[in-house]
Amino acid sequence: MLEADLKVRWNSFMAPVPEACDEEVLGLMKEAGSALVIMTDSAKGSLYDIDVESRLAPVREACERCDRTGIRDVISQKFGEPGETSDTVEAKLAFLRQIKPALANLRVGVRIMPNSPVADSAIKEGLITDESDLIRPYFYIAEPVRDWIVDRLEAEAEANPRWNVV
Repeated sequence: MLEADLKVRWNSFMAPVPEACDEEVLGLMKEAGSALVIMTDSAKGSLYDIDVESRLAPVREACERCDRTGIRDVISQKFGEPGETSDTVEAKLAFLRQIKPALANLRVGVRIMPNSPVADSAIKEGLITDESDLIRPYFYIAEPVRDWIVDRLEAEAEANPRWNVV
């Protein structure tokens, strides 16, 4: 893009993997016309396996690099995954307030995909009977947050105009 001198503005979707999203790469992206990076928490494992702060650390690092480089970031943060509690919801919201993304998408629920730990949780909890149910889209929302998560996220989005509940 740089060699072709395209002079286009573009956005990119990037996994917040610090070793793949260093300031040199981000600087080249900006020079080539990138104005926005879209990221999501792509950590492996559930909140049962790794604490929320450890999961969000790579996202924080990538956002800080974007800030230093002058590229705006959009964060897509999921809520309701297996292991979600009121404490993890509040930690994720505090994280989003700290990093101040250009836009935050607060995603309610996690798409249940075949042969995944989320599918195992959904079957164990009786949300689906087996994976043949997954021919249609099903979303998992952890039981401890299921009854109030939408209202909580909508209230937070109301207070933060660049936040959306999806």
